[in-house]
Formats: sequence, structure tokens, C-alpha cells
Amino acid sequence: MEKEALYFPYIRVPEDAWFTRVLLYWDAVGTILPSSLVEDRDRLGEYTADLIDAELVRPIHPDYFAHKMPEFDERFLGLVDGEESVERRQLAFTGGKSQRLHVEKMGLMVCYGLAERDLARPVEGPESDTWWDVESHTADIFMAYLATALGALNELKMDPVSDDAAFFLTTPDTPVARAEALRLTLLEGVLPAPEKPVPVDELKAFKDEHAQSRAAFRVMIEEELLRVALIDDSSSRQRQKELSEKRLRQEFEEIAAKMQERRWPKIVFGTVFGLAALGAAATATVATGGAGAVLAVPGLIAGAYGAIEGFPRRQIPGSPVAYAALARAKVSN
Repeated sequence: MEKEALYFPYIRVPEDAWFTRVLLYWDAVGTILPSSLVEDRDRLGEYTADLIDAELVRPIHPDYFAHKMPEFDERFLGLVDGEESVERRQLAFTGGKSQRLHVEKMGLMVCYGLAERDLARPVEGPESDTWWDVESHTADIFMAYLATALGALNELKMDPVSDDAAFFLTTPDTPVARAEALRLTLLEGVLPAPEKPVPVDELKAFKDEHAQSRAAFRVMIEEELLRVALIDDSSSRQRQKELSEKRLRQEFEEIAAKMQERRWPKIVFGTVFGLAALGAAATATVATGGAGAVLAVPGLIAGAYGAIEGFPRRQIPGSPVAYAALARAKVSN
């Protein structure tokens, strides 16, 4: 579990409750942004641009880190060649199923490599030098691969996260992998988020004011998850998870009941989708030569890692759960 997250697959971050929860849990969140688009507010959208200006979202320029991933291109094209569905995806691409990706994300070798495989082509018109149409499934695989590789760099150390359930990983059955998967539902029940986007300045002020509480909350959640995940028997593990959720929610409600501040929109709860086991579990798997986690394509995580060079307020109760209660006080009517 890292202190920062890396959102993908789009440049614009979601303007919804899910992403606010991501912002509340991690210290900072990155978005993969070609350096040539930094000043392009039309491409970014006002919400993403405002979050970047407030330093709540950090632009990650893939071209800046290309030299740290010298085998990135070859390993990705190898993953594409290893799939059994290449011909089916070629037909899909011919039929118009594609996504548009910036050349600074893919790099020319990947662009031309996919073009040779009839899975990509430059767009028509004046943007043909910067944007390519890529077969949809291939584009999904690439963005997960890119986010994983970038997030694993020592300079970044970010957990890739996505609001698209299609990017979920199947992971090895290890305690750390289980903990990663359990985090999704535990946060759903404990950490609230607003029904509507919170003004950026208010969100930044809240995070700045409660930085220590947020860190303590995150440590508590991770410790609780690992404790539950260490239980080998699946039924016992599920029961302990339910008890942990009940205990944390009860403590949360007791603290929240003492608080009166009500300024942000109505809260909702929802799952934080993430790429599971990208930290210690994936690193250990790669280091020991295991198959690694997969995202539809076997070896995606191992390939991504292998491509990298050198691989509160005083009146609030002291429990880490108080951070969630503070957030609820801010995000409820």
C-alpha cells in the first residue's frame, strides 16, 4: 500500500463520489498526462485542471520516465503476441472498436508495433502525429500495463486505481493479495464520500488540516486488512471481515454522532476499485519467478515490473476512525 495512487485509464479524473473517496484515502493522486497537454484545459476539463492547480492531483508524464523502463515496449508487444484472441481483436478493430491514445503514452515503438499487428493506426487529419486509434481491448491492456509500470517506479511509488471494474486483477492467494482485495469493501463501509463533487478549495483545506489523521486512518485500515487476510480458512476469514466491519462502523457512528458540522453534499458509499496486489505481493511474485497477477492477459503485472530499470483537531477523539467521521461531517448535509 503506497501513500499515493495513480488513476487510469483516462486523462480526466472522474467528477464523482468514487474519486472523492480516492482523494480522501490517499495523500495524493496522479493522472497519466502527456506533457504536451499540460496547458490544454479543454482536454483536461475544468475539474481535473483545478485539482492539478490545487496539487490534489499530480500530472504524471510518461515520456519523462521512459528511460527508466528500457524493456517496456518489447514486453508489452510480447504480451500482445501471447494472447490467443489477436485475430478476433483484429476483426473488432476493423469493425470500428477502438480507443484513442496519445503517442506520448504509448511511444513510437508500441504505436508502430501495434500497427504492424493491425491493432492500431494514426488518426486522420492534423492530429495524426499525436493521437492513435487502438483496438479497444488492446488499449485497455496497455493502460493497465502503463499504470502498473509507472506506479512501481521508485520515483513514483503509486497504487494504480481505476473506476472501471474491467481492470480488476486476479491475484495469487497470498495474505497481501487478500488484504488488497478486502480493502475495497472495507472502505465502502467506513470511508464516506459526497454524492456531488466537493469544491476543490474545501477538499484541499480538509486534507491539509487532517493530514496526520488521514495517515493514521490508512495505517489502521491496512493493519486491519492484513490481520484478517492472514486467516487461511475462507469462511473464517469472511466472518472476521464482517466482525471487523461491524466494529469499525460502530466506532465510526459513535464518533460521528458527537459531531455537528454539516456543509458538504449528501454522502454515499461505494467501492474503491483498485489494481490488487501491486505492492509486496506482485513484487514478491516477480522476484521469485512466479506467474504474477493477471489482468485478462497472463503475465501483465510481471511484464510491467520487468520493464522497469532496477526495479486532527484536538477535540476529536484520538481513534484513527475519527478521520472517517470528520470526512462524514464534511460531506453530509
